[in-house]
Amino acid sequence: MTGFKVGDPTDEAPTSARITRAPQLAVLERRWPTRVAKGATLRTGGKRIERQGNWFEPTAAHRASTTRWR
Repeated sequence: MTGFKVGDPTDEAPTSARITRAPQLAVLERRWPTRVAKGATLRTGGKRIERQGNWFEPTAAHRASTTRWR
């Protein structure tokens, strides 16, 4: 995911924008450690971006389960 740029969704340059709701960010922060514990390999991302707003790194994983996680 090299080359992905996060930024303002009204700007054409970014390829990824912020998450609109803090609760969704909390879901993502719980999701990736759970998936890694179940055998996924995190290739890149998987963490909150520390900046104003609700930002999460573009994330890619290998062997992540497609079944619903809890």
